[in-house]
Amino acid sequence: MKSFDLGYMQDKDALKVLRALDGKTFMNFQVQTGIGPGGTHVDIVTDYEETDAEILTLALHVMATTKGE
Repeated sequence: MKSFDLGYMQDKDALKVLRALDGKTFMNFQVQTGIGPGGTHVDIVTDYEETDAEILTLALHVMATTKGE
């Protein structure tokens, strides 16, 4: 299992990441959030066997091409 720390962000932005990635794509991302100082902490987790660069590239692509609300 690989986990990637996206850091802290505003609640509305954390929700956008959650909606864009959680359970989506063939990598089956799990988005984990938690309340922290100054916003919401976000991690993405996957069991997919690929390099970190490939996983992050797909995650960033999905987030960049998903229309926000």
